Amino acid sequence: MIRQLYGAARKRKDAGKKNWPLVYKTTKFLANIGTPAFQHFNTKPGTDKEHGLIVSLTTFPERISKVWITIATIMNQTYRPKRIILWLAKEQFSGEAVLPKKLLRLKKRGLEIRFCEDLKPHKKYFYTMKEYPEECVVTIDDDVLYPEDHLQQLWETHLKHPKEVCCQYAHKITYDKNGRIDLYENWESCFGRHTDPSLQIMPVGCGGVLYPPNALSEEVFHKENIKRLCPMMDDLWLKSMAVLKGTKTVLCSKGSLIYFDVIGTRKSGLQHTNAGEKKNDIAMKAIVDAYPEVGETLYRDEIKRKTNVL
Repeated sequence: MIRQLYGAARKRKDAGKKNWPLVYKTTKFLANIGTPAFQHFNTKPGTDKEHGLIVSLTTFPERISKVWITIATIMNQTYRPKRIILWLAKEQFSGEAVLPKKLLRLKKRGLEIRFCEDLKPHKKYFYTMKEYPEECVVTIDDDVLYPEDHLQQLWETHLKHPKEVCCQYAHKITYDKNGRIDLYENWESCFGRHTDPSLQIMPVGCGGVLYPPNALSEEVFHKENIKRLCPMMDDLWLKSMAVLKGTKTVLCSKGSLIYFDVIGTRKSGLQHTNAGEKKNDIAMKAIVDAYPEVGETLYRDEIKRKTNVL
């Protein structure tokens, strides 16, 4: 259902139809009504131990009542993951007894709920990657209705590009006239272009990102630097750790991407925490200052790319 609703809005957007925003709002409303209604009664297994993906995510108290809806869409995939792990901060949740019944019900379908130190959004990947270093890990956000073929697209892209990070939504890093990484707001959209694997592609977490084994530098687990440099910017940290390892990123789709958020969740989250003070730019500068090789590698790669194009 979600895939068809996305398709209706995306088709009109790609065709340049003026009414596509209205269609988007209508289909988003229908998805938010239909998904909880259908998934509330779904008892089918949401995981498949024979498959090759672990889905990892986190949430916080303001969204704990609705995160089950996002997880249910991941359990309703054409390619089900082998595990789904939800990481919750021990500082925020005293145990499963305080969690919503609708969330706990998903344990029967394969959900694993784990408690850990609060690393803010970095919880979504940190502990899973540390515990399962030889597995493909897909990170997702806690407030998105994922279409039924979401993991299938990531997996098929991974099979074509087994050593690259695979994503559904991304920006291209750009540079100012002095060769420095430009402001985050000036980074380009990747839709319809930049489709080859590249160091310049910056995955955006809301679209879901697949990280193959050994794709990131071991520095990714440097807790002190995470807390000091970018406590709320997990996307930038993960991208930088991929650059340190020399791992490129590839997009699954060449067309525009439209995702529906779970209504009522956008009142809280990183879009509020990170807004207003160019915190993405501050965090990127802090990372590059701490790891000069990140900036140097990206710029050398961009110059090489432009030379090859010319």
